[in-house]
Amino acid sequence: MKSISLLICALGGEGGGVLTEWLVDTARQAGYAAQSTSIPGVAQRTGATTYYLEVFPVPLAELAGKKPVFSLNPVPGALDGLVSSELLETARQGALGMPSPERTLVITSSARVLTTQERMNLGDGRADVEHLLGVVRAVSREHHVLDMAGLCQQAGTMVSAVMLGAVAASGLLPFARAAYETVIQAGGGASAASLRGFEAGWNAVEAPRRQALQVSELLSKTELPASIVRGPQADLIQNFPQQAHAMLLAGLARMTEYQGAAYARLYLDRMAQVLSAGVFLNRPLDELKGRQINAEWLLSLLAPNPTRDLLVWMNAPQATQKNWAGVRWDVFSKRAKSDFGFDPVSDGPLVAAEKLARREGKWAAVAELYRDSYTSFPEVLTLLRAVQPPELGLFPDMDPHGPLAGYPQANEQGEPLAPRFLKAEMGCELLAEFLDGARRFARPLRPFVQLEQDPRDHRWSPGPMGGRPFTSRIR
Repeated sequence: MKSISLLICALGGEGGGVLTEWLVDTARQAGYAAQSTSIPGVAQRTGATTYYLEVFPVPLAELAGKKPVFSLNPVPGALDGLVSSELLETARQGALGMPSPERTLVITSSARVLTTQERMNLGDGRADVEHLLGVVRAVSREHHVLDMAGLCQQAGTMVSAVMLGAVAASGLLPFARAAYETVIQAGGGASAASLRGFEAGWNAVEAPRRQALQVSELLSKTELPASIVRGPQADLIQNFPQQAHAMLLAGLARMTEYQGAAYARLYLDRMAQVLSAGVFLNRPLDELKGRQINAEWLLSLLAPNPTRDLLVWMNAPQATQKNWAGVRWDVFSKRAKSDFGFDPVSDGPLVAAEKLARREGKWAAVAELYRDSYTSFPEVLTLLRAVQPPELGLFPDMDPHGPLAGYPQANEQGEPLAPRFLKAEMGCELLAEFLDGARRFARPLRPFVQLEQDPRDHRWSPGPMGGRPFTSRIR
């Protein structure tokens, strides 16, 4: 059995420490083990203060001398309750991941104490209250939003007394109302005002909670078919095979606990893609046992060769998109964006050709595959011919894997240079220098131009992919 954990959030001077002492004293006088820790604020009313409380839900008399071990700090996502005197502070704790929508009861004030940044704005710099309330709803199993500031004014007391009444009415801790009131009365002079605040907080939570319990009991009496899984996620899995429901519910629970409802829905979308594509049907059962099913592995099943898929699409963009309509196209688009920084829909095939010609990053593997199997993708050369290469010098001395290697236009732009030099009265030495430059220029243009000279007629044979030979005029 685990302890009940409660995080108390307040501002300096609001009595968060007093509230924590009341709760610890109530637990001990009722015969329960409890422990509290705190992180105080900077000074009175200038900083957030947090207090962490754990209560073991079994009386000490029933533990046979055993003592529970408590934690000193709250664990994100493992809180049973969170009570806060300020709305933005509640939302901040939600952003930190402290409460979870499956476990945490959140009680918060709707009151705001403006931050320094909000006050500095020349216009209305206040945070959007509706957005903050949306955060509270998203991170809580059950939530109560109270006008604690108004209740304090009516009762003539501090907010700590109202917060105590709200916690007591929530049923989070196993103590009777009288146990809380006894501890308040032991405080002496201000106990009357504190009791009024306690009652105001109790009534603000107890009435709506009682109504919600009545509705829940009424709905629970409605019988559902055994095939329908109970819970808020039932609708999400009804389109899956019945045999997969137990596995999907377990996965949804794990993903929701890890990152939230949006992440769980992403998991379900990916499982839908995998099942609809039928990629599991040909997989041996032993291969799936004990395997960690993550996004990378699922995408590898749906698109095992994204490099080749890019060339297939570039060779016939419209026909490929039509043939891959549905899951295959969605997966291809996702992998193109994540792996190659390219959107097939918005960028188009010409942008893909530019990236292929540059051969940067993962596009180098695409260029290598294309060089080895260019005959399978004849239309890709047409795209590459439309790509404008960088500015060329007369005879740029480049590495065979340099920046011009992927541009067919570089070969075509260099061809007019040959007759210019041949018309000049070049001696043997100058001609040899020219031919050496031509070879150095043509080398990186493979496979668009062939390097080897044909010994039979002293001509340079055309490139294997149909590119115009740069040195075809040198005879």
